[in-house]
Amino acid sequence: MVSSVALSVFADPAELRAVAHRIARHADHLRVRAAALAIAAEQARWYSPAAAGFRAQVQGITRDLRRGAGELDAAAAAMLRHADRVGSVADLLRSEWDSLVLGGQAVLGDLAEIGESALGDVGHAIIGWTGW
Repeated sequence: MVSSVALSVFADPAELRAVAHRIARHADHLRVRAAALAIAAEQARWYSPAAAGFRAQVQGITRDLRRGAGELDAAAAAMLRHADRVGSVADLLRSEWDSLVLGGQAVLGDLAEIGESALGDVGHAIIGWTGW
């Protein structure tokens, strides 16, 4: 059964890891199916040139299934590496955002102090005002 998986543009690393684990489970399932097919073909009590051809075809199919499982394993590993990179970038962006927000708050505080001081100086110079 094929299911579609919707991923946002900025995928969640946990979602990516879940997809990778599903891919790995499909690879395991292919290996189990290949082994079961090979066992069933070997246990068939049929001996003739056609039986030999049948067994050769089964060997080719099981080899293809195992190769497909290996390719799925490689895809799952690549997805896990991608999830790690996405997580690292997201962590970096969060850290930079936090620094920006804290820095912005500090700048606003400094501007407020400068503004208050400037208003006090101007007010004092103009009318002798001494503060809020």
